[in-house]
Amino acid sequence: MDLAKEPLVLEVPSVQDRYITFQFLDAFTNDYTYLGTRASGASEGTYLITGPDWDGKVPADMTKIWSPTNIAWLLNRILVKGDSDLQNVYSIQDKISLTPLSVFEGNTTKAHGADEIVVSNQVPIKPQPANIPSSGIKLYDELGQAMMDNPLNPPDLDLVAKLASIGIGPGKTPSVETNDTIKPALETGIQEGEKMIEARIASIGTVVNGWSFNTETGIYGNDYLTRAAITKLGFGANIPQEAIYPTTFTDIQGKPYNGENKYEIHFEPGLTPPVYGFWSITMYNEEKYFYDNPLNRYSIGEYTNGLKTNPDGSLDIYIQNQSPGADKESNWLPSPADGFFMILRMYLPAEQVLNGTWTPPPVQTTG
Repeated sequence: MDLAKEPLVLEVPSVQDRYITFQFLDAFTNDYTYLGTRASGASEGTYLITGPDWDGKVPADMTKIWSPTNIAWLLNRILVKGDSDLQNVYSIQDKISLTPLSVFEGNTTKAHGADEIVVSNQVPIKPQPANIPSSGIKLYDELGQAMMDNPLNPPDLDLVAKLASIGIGPGKTPSVETNDTIKPALETGIQEGEKMIEARIASIGTVVNGWSFNTETGIYGNDYLTRAAITKLGFGANIPQEAIYPTTFTDIQGKPYNGENKYEIHFEPGLTPPVYGFWSITMYNEEKYFYDNPLNRYSIGEYTNGLKTNPDGSLDIYIQNQSPGADKESNWLPSPADGFFMILRMYLPAEQVLNGTWTPPPVQTTG
């Protein structure tokens, strides 16, 4: 969202039968407010999203949401209860709109409707990370541009003063303006910073049964390294009360996952993830993208079609590259043939998740 010129009007329908959330993030990826099941309930509403300097009058039928930066993010998540539920979710999506205030006030009827929506059938281009060049020192030029129109994160004053001393600041272009002594140092800073971020990713959170738990997401203050690590690992992370994302890179023996092996996650009866929203386990390849597979299954969880429990109520999840057999495919999360990692998503986690009294079981190697 670009709020520099004017506010935006968000229309939210009543959603009674499923988890839904609207997550608002500022330019620094801090979560500054929420709407939805946890934060505002199931009621419909009309909200005016304003930039930090807007001082106009809020219409009587709207609730103001103040954004600390002009550039901001809005992420909407809606629970889909299996493939047969998709049409119900499409109906909810059709009732959500985001409109500039001037456009909204200029129309007597809503600027959206099912008969006006055009859905593209074009398949999006797959991510091509190899084609995204390193920006190098121009990274600082982008930083200077972003600083021009967005107020500072309150804890950043000391850091901003230090940056200014080496030619980094609002409207500055260090790639052109800095001297030949500082330029190599800035280049080195990018390389060393990347190493620090990777090291922080490896150490983030508390590891339990091979799963890394982190409750430091969503609001970062001046913990820039954690913010960068979370952004690289899971851009747009929620605060823990909304969702927690235990991540696992190695099996219980500490060996990195590989599709040459077979793995299993066993949940004892009654000990699947305790949540008020939903839970799922998502598979990622080494490039941090979904793995294309014959089942078109990229995650597995409580709403996976046909998921089977054992006679005693326990649940087994099979993680491997090849099918575990027709009788087990309902509980199969396909993995790449080479390296991978997994994220357990828990939306609206229960208190025992937040306080650490519930932890996910280990990932066991079975073959």
